Amino acid sequence: MGNSALHWAAAKGHRRCVKWLLQQGAAVGAVNEAGASPLHTAVEHGQPGCAQLLVVLGGGDVGAQDGYGQTVLSLARSTGVRGEQQLLLWDEARKLQQLDRCVSVALLLLRGISVRWQ
Repeated sequence: MGNSALHWAAAKGHRRCVKWLLQQGAAVGAVNEAGASPLHTAVEHGQPGCAQLLVVLGGGDVGAQDGYGQTVLSLARSTGVRGEQQLLLWDEARKLQQLDRCVSVALLLLRGISVRWQ
């Protein structure tokens, strides 16, 4: 398979398009012929805003390997230390959002309030 719409939007830096595609259910883990995810593509093309959306909003895996065995983090490292550090921060922010959601649900359940999990 070639590049998905999410790959193209991420490569070109179209943040609003990336966000919309993610909201519509685009697969953040989809890979192209080279085994690269949209997150790989965003990092490779120097699009940090799109990379942030893919990690934080889409749950993109910073440790995912492409068809050549290169992870998103190693790709970021080759473009500069700042890029790698930023990806790690976004990944941690996503994990904290998930944890915060779980803690909030647990507190509501402890108070006897029913919760619909999505």
